[in-house]
Amino acid sequence: MQSNGKLVIADLEVDLDTKAVTRGGEEIILTAKELSLLEYFIRNKGKVLSRLDLLESV
Repeated sequence: MQSNGKLVIADLEVDLDTKAVTRGGEEIILTAKELSLLEYFIRNKGKVLSRLDLLESV
């Protein structure tokens, strides 16, 4: 899941250093909030997250 400052799930890759997101080799442009949410969802894969969890953590 995480290697060399990158979060990877299937063909989705989030570079935490450059804040670049790619899927299938194509760059995806995200806002800062969207990137934070994506990172939080990846790090908490398989967990049930409440709205409060999201509001407090992102």
